[in-house]
Amino acid sequence: MNISIFFSNIIKLKKKLKNIYKYFTYKLEQNRLDYFLTGFLNIPKILINDNKLEKINIIAFIKEIITYIKNKIQFIFKINYLPHQDHAKLLVTGAGRSCTTWIAQICYSICKFDFQIEKEDRSFPWKIILKPNYGSKLATENLGFTKSMLKNKMEFYEGLKIIWCFKHPVANAMAKIVRGQPSIKGGDSKNNILASDATVETSIIAVKKSFKLFSYFKSQFPSRVLMVKLEDLILNSKATLKEICDFLNTPFDFNYLLSFRNTPNIYQRKRYGDEIDKSQAKIFQNWKNAYNGYFKNRKEDIKRLIDGLTEICKELNYSVELNNANKIKS
Repeated sequence: MNISIFFSNIIKLKKKLKNIYKYFTYKLEQNRLDYFLTGFLNIPKILINDNKLEKINIIAFIKEIITYIKNKIQFIFKINYLPHQDHAKLLVTGAGRSCTTWIAQICYSICKFDFQIEKEDRSFPWKIILKPNYGSKLATENLGFTKSMLKNKMEFYEGLKIIWCFKHPVANAMAKIVRGQPSIKGGDSKNNILASDATVETSIIAVKKSFKLFSYFKSQFPSRVLMVKLEDLILNSKATLKEICDFLNTPFDFNYLLSFRNTPNIYQRKRYGDEIDKSQAKIFQNWKNAYNGYFKNRKEDIKRLIDGLTEICKELNYSVELNNANKIKS
């Protein structure tokens, strides 16, 4: 190949990469490109962040990766020769903030885990060391998150457990659509940008991905993965909380359940108040009135959500039957 043509193509490629980088960084609220690259190449996200594409030094970048691999090998070697210590570690993931934040708050109130509750721990998949009593909350259906990221953690840390939260799949998708709207339209999405999972199609994809991941990890690590349904936590509180406590090897205390009052999320504090909001367990059934009537004139959206998520509803033993007041008429 002609050398001048080769370098000309390299320059064009670099310009394209810069444009892609800017698109993912500034248009989609968070750096989706970072998630894709780190997931695809299985390298720590911080290496991507620290090397902006417009200033990237390939040799320095490769050296950083080699150093990272070297440190990881040394760490694995050392930890295998340390006296065995069975430190509990926990990941809470699954169906949205209404359940994951509440579960994380319960686990934090047990005083057994050092939790990052207010925000998702997006650095979790790339952390080499999980400290003793590590607790984390992460939406594993995020773009770029791959099965191998969590599988590697589960295989390396025998004390790592997962609480996988669920609520009615259609209600979960509804929540993603409403809360993913720009803040000027009443949603929680920052910078007035539509969240990536806030459309009918993308919310269905996100819910399906979460269920698929759960199914895999439950089959591979059955004793280390616990499914908790929001509806059970609300309507069958004592038995569900006892199941959580048994899973975490901690004494039962009903006061853990009321820890939702301490949630750091201001939107949740407004929604929940001081008492358990039992209407959360029937959002799907009351879709016309849910979220201040957001879906009242969007019955086609509800129908598409039901059609797209019926299989998962059956797998999780959720009914897709609507009451007479909320039935969708053709």
